[in-house]
Parts: sequence; structure tokens; C-alpha cells
Amino acid sequence: MRKFKNFVIGGISSKIFNLVAGTVLLILTVYTVALGIQSKKLSELVKDANEAQIESMTGISDATMETIIDENLCKTTELDAEIADRYFSSAKAAVLMVADYTAKLYDSPDINHRIVVKTPDLCQKGTTCAQLIYDDGVDPTDYDIADEVGLLGNLADMLTSVYERSILDACYVSTETGVTLFADARPEIKVADDGSVIKYPARSRPWYSGAVEKKDVYFTDIIPDKYTGEYGVVVSCPVYDHNGELKAVVGADLFVDSMIQAVNESDKNGGFIFAVNENGHVIMSPKTVGIFAVHAQDEDVDIRKAGYSDLAELIDEALTKPTGIKKVEIDDTVYYMCGAPSPTVGWAVISAVDNDTVSLPTSMLEKNYREIADESATVYNDNIEKTRISMLLILALVVIIAVANGHILSKKIVRPLNVMADSVSKIQGGELDFVKEKAYYTADEIEVLADAFLGLTNRTKSYINEITHITAEKERISAELNIATQIQADMLPRIFPPFPERSEFDLYASMKPAKEVGGDFYDFFMTDDNHLAMVMADVSGKGVPAALFMVIAKTLIKNRAMMGGTPSEILAHVNNELCKGNESELFVTVWLAILEISTGKGIASNAGHEHPILKHVDGEYEVIKYKHSPAVATMEDMIYREHEFELKKGDSLFVYTDGVPEATNLDNAMFGTEGMLNVLNVKDEGSCRDVCERVAAGVEEFCEGAEQFDDITMMCLKYYG
Repeated sequence: MRKFKNFVIGGISSKIFNLVAGTVLLILTVYTVALGIQSKKLSELVKDANEAQIESMTGISDATMETIIDENLCKTTELDAEIADRYFSSAKAAVLMVADYTAKLYDSPDINHRIVVKTPDLCQKGTTCAQLIYDDGVDPTDYDIADEVGLLGNLADMLTSVYERSILDACYVSTETGVTLFADARPEIKVADDGSVIKYPARSRPWYSGAVEKKDVYFTDIIPDKYTGEYGVVVSCPVYDHNGELKAVVGADLFVDSMIQAVNESDKNGGFIFAVNENGHVIMSPKTVGIFAVHAQDEDVDIRKAGYSDLAELIDEALTKPTGIKKVEIDDTVYYMCGAPSPTVGWAVISAVDNDTVSLPTSMLEKNYREIADESATVYNDNIEKTRISMLLILALVVIIAVANGHILSKKIVRPLNVMADSVSKIQGGELDFVKEKAYYTADEIEVLADAFLGLTNRTKSYINEITHITAEKERISAELNIATQIQADMLPRIFPPFPERSEFDLYASMKPAKEVGGDFYDFFMTDDNHLAMVMADVSGKGVPAALFMVIAKTLIKNRAMMGGTPSEILAHVNNELCKGNESELFVTVWLAILEISTGKGIASNAGHEHPILKHVDGEYEVIKYKHSPAVATMEDMIYREHEFELKKGDSLFVYTDGVPEATNLDNAMFGTEGMLNVLNVKDEGSCRDVCERVAAGVEEFCEGAEQFDDITMMCLKYYG
């Protein structure tokens, strides 16, 4: 087909001109009607083929997404359930061991000594110890009570040992007579402001009544702690003597704040995680309203009875074994769900993903295909309409000579259309190939249309392959970043108090990365029995590169500090090591201090980091400003300044990264140093943990939901002398 100026040579218009020249009006009329019918038939077949291709593509895309979800979501859910089960299993073993020993004491009271145990003492704050507490109405001077207390004293060493060597947040034994023997490192929370010991009504607590009713190991729902208000699970076990008489109940606290936080943070990108117990109660969930919201333990809310049979069936199965992926419809919303059991505690961990999130790639693919199909249909219809008009105009002029050529040429034109219609009708299901047969090599618009179909099917297959690859790659990257986040979190000290045997100081630190992994880090460690090293640092940049540089810097600083030397000597050595091969030109700001615990005297070196904040016992928090040294890894052979300081009894030290004062709200205003000082200088200061959590809450309240652009890291030290 060739064009010359405004004329098409060898196209349908030329063939129609030759046809009209040798036909009569009757055959011309028959031909025109036949051509119209064939054109309509082809348009309908094109439309049907488009719908068939859309159905095939969406089916393949949906199947691909379901496979990806089944392989990744189910494995993650089973791993979370297994981790939770191990956590509670170790607690159960500890409680059973204490319960067994307690039963032996009651079975043989005469062969055991009577050991004195004291009530909570504020002087033992931060030290693991056994403490004796009574319920209201219990007379400690009563002979039977005093004798039983002496017998319980044999448990003191065992309880403290179990507490120190396990994940428990507290371990205790409560008797039927109203006596409770505690073991933890927080005696101060059991003493009122007037110095009296707070009564503890153990027999009215859910963990006590639940164990007595079950007559076996019992796990509560997540409930607030009587003294601290922290949320956790209590595992308890009743103790009977050889006559079958109930004597006591052994209990242990497991605070699950980090577990609750992880569940709450799962509510994003259309998915979330929740946990239910064997009674169908929602134990943990990021949802605050609706069927998946958490209710109080004494409220009988069994979500299996909410009228959703698919959900009830999945929960029943998840309490005993991994379920695999299942579809569950809740109030016109379809979820992909899978669950796995934590048999020790009788829970099931369930992951859910909104169907809209799963079907998003399919919707995008269908939208793109429809746009392409509509564009092709428009081009085809325009060409057909132009051809029809040209034919009518030419045929009106040569109608007299249209008899012979009309019959021959009509077959020549219609045959390729019939072949094409037949080929298009076969494009359905998983068959997306369109073959350009010899009949289509007509050198006119029919060949153009065949090329359009060929290109359309090729692009469709390419889109399906591309969306499958992109989706799988995204899931892989997400899984690797989750692992990197956990690895980085595990590198930072997270057990508080870090040195429970040291009463000279209190210490707490936290880090909240802006991305999955961050560049901030903190560290603290004893270089010997009398010196504490503290580190607060911020690596330039964000994400994985900064995290890798952070690992190297943290390791070098600690290794060099353990070899001895002043902060300036340590930073000079680390600077030279980091400068070697630093082609990415990353650097790190560091505040490093070594505190002599016995005297409160310390030496600090600041390599381009934020100014520390100090509070004297009778004063307020204030910024301590002095000249900085350059950041580490900027240039070899740098000399770092040192700054001496001294902490008096009751003084507090607060260090942080620039993510705290530079936190920005929706109006692009910064939290600032003044904002940080206002939050720090409250009337009731609290512990180091309270200080850090108060600053974090102040930043979050100031930002009002604005995106976090930098890591937020802080550390607080209180010196008791």
C-alpha cells in the first residue's frame, strides 16, 4: 500500500474503484450489505476478544498474587506464632519448676528451716531481691501466718534465681492465707508515698482465680500490672499438698509491650496482624473499633460468634494447626487470611490482607489493557468509516460497470476478514497468541489491523510477565528489609536496667529509625568495674548504606574503648580506621564519654555531635555548650578535644541525635531545643525510662502525624553516687 499526495494506491479505496467499474447495481447492493455485515461481525468479535483477554489476564494476575501471598504471608505468620510460643513456653517451664518446689515445702514443712524475708525496701531499688507483701486483713504476728512466712522463705533464693535467669518481669508465690512472696528488681513500686507497703490482693486477681478454677497452668489475657500498669500476660499454676488441699498459686509476669507495638505497627498497606485466645477473645490487634478490636478480659466477646462462619472456621483451625491462605468476608470486605497456633498459651496468630490491596496490580493491568484496546478500536472504527464513505462515493459514479468485478473482488476482500474473525475468536483463556497468516498480507488496512492485533497480544504478555516479576521482587526486598531492621535492633543494648547489680546509676536509651533501617546508634558498656563508657552517634545519610556504616563504627568504637585510653584517643583511632577506603564519603558524628562511677567525674569528646544536656539535682535541664571537634571519618590524623565534667549525687545527663530537635510537624516547624527542654523540665521527672518516653511522646504530639524524616535516638543517665 502506497500513498501519493492525498491518494492511496493499492488500498481498499482502489479496490472498490476497480470493483465498481465492473458491477451492476444489484450485485453492488448485495456486496455492500455483505461488507456491512462482515464489518459488524468483526467489531463484535474484536470486542469479545478484548473481554476474553481481560478475563485471562486478570485470572493469571490474581493467581500469581495469591501464590505470592500464600508463600510469604503464611510463612511469616507461622514464624511469628512459633516465636511467641517459645516465649511463653519458657515462662511456663519456670512457673512449673517453682510450683513443684513449693508443693514439696508444704508436703514436708517440719524438715525445712524457717527463713526470714523482709518487706519491700527502697534501698534495694534496682537490685533483684525477694519481698514479702500481705493482703488486707492478714495479721503478720499471727503464729500460723508467721510460721508459713518462714516456710516460704525457703523459696527466696529460687525465685530470685528464676527471675534473673529468665525472660520473666516478675516471679511470685501467693498463698491462700493472703501472703505473697515477690522476686524482682523493683521493690520501690510496692511502697506508697508515706513509706507503707502497698497491700496486694492476690486472691482476687484474674491469674489467681483462673489457675484455681482450671487446676492447671493458666495464662491470662493481656491485662495491666497491679503496680506498674504495664500490659502483659500472667502465667500461673496452683499448688496443692499431698491431701489435695489448695495451698498457693505461683505466678509470673510477662510484659508484652514490644509484642503489642509490633502488632500495632502491622496495620499498614492494607494488612494487619491480630491474636486470639482459645475462647475467641481478641488478645492483640491494631484495630480499635469493630470486630477485631481488643476488649477487656471480663467481657465475653467471642468473635467466632459474630456471625461470620468463615472467620470462625479459620480461628478454630488456627488454634490447632497452620491454616494456609483462606478468603474471609467481613461486612462486604474480603480478606486473605492465614493463621498459626501458639499451643503453649492457647493463642492463634492471624494475618489478614485486604482484597483491594491484593487485586491492585490486576486492576492496574486491566486498566492499561482497556486503554490500549479502546485506542485500537477507535483507530479501526475510524478506518472502517472512512473506507465506507469512500466506497459509496466512488460506487455512485461507476455503478453501471460494477457487475463483473464486484463479485470477484468482494470475495477477495471479505475472505481475510473472515479468517481474522475466526482467529480472534480463539483468543481466550490462557491462549494469548495471535498468528499473522498469509491471508493478512493484503498491503492495505486489513494488514494494518492484523499488525495491531499482533502488537496488542505481545504487549499483553509482556505486561503480565512484568507485573509478576515486579510483585515478587517487591516482596523479596520487603522481607530482606524486615530482617535488616531486626538485626540492627538486636545490635543495640535493649535490656533495661542494663546493670541491675549497680545501684550507683540508672540508664535507659531508645532508637526509632526513620526508615526500615537507620544510621543512628547508641551504646554503653563497662570498660572495667569503675568506668562506664557511653556513646551517642549519627551516621550521615539514611537507609541501608548508613546502617552498614553504623555497624562498622559501633564495633570500632567499642573495641578500641575496651583497650583503654581517653575519649579523644579512642576517636582518633576510630577516625583513621573509618577513613580507609571510605569511597562513599560517609561520616559519623559521635559523643563519647567515660564516667568514673565512684567519683562521678568524667571525660567527654564531641565529634560534631549535638550538645549534651545536664541537670543538677536542684536545678533544671540545660544545654552544656563547648567547642566541637570535626565529625569522625572526615579526614585522617584528626585531633579531638576533650571536656571534663563531674556528676553530683542526683544529677542527670541526657544525650540525643539531631532527629529530636529537628523533628518537623505538618507546618514545617521544628520541635527545637527549647521544645525538648520544656518537655524535660517537668515537675515530676521520673526514671530514665520515663524521661526518654516523655521526650518521645512530646515529639510525637508536636509532629501531629507528620512523616518522620530522621532517626530519633536518645539516652538518659541518672547518677546516684
